[in-house]
Amino acid sequence: MGRQGGTRWKAAGLLHDAAEAARAGVPTVMMFVQSLHGISHNKIEDTKEEHLEMCVTAFDKLAEKTILAHA
Repeated sequence: MGRQGGTRWKAAGLLHDAAEAARAGVPTVMMFVQSLHGISHNKIEDTKEEHLEMCVTAFDKLAEKTILAHA
């Protein structure tokens, strides 16, 4: 795990559908949101609504920056 711009990041090493899209030349991003109690990929997985909202806000800011950079 490392730090960049005050934000913690971790290389997940996961190859979801995003990997295939990226290989096809489609700009791709994966956003990870903390699950309650660290449970993921399970039917009882849950996430705080405020964390989901923060992720959507971050994605919106990233999309806006990307669009402006390529305008």
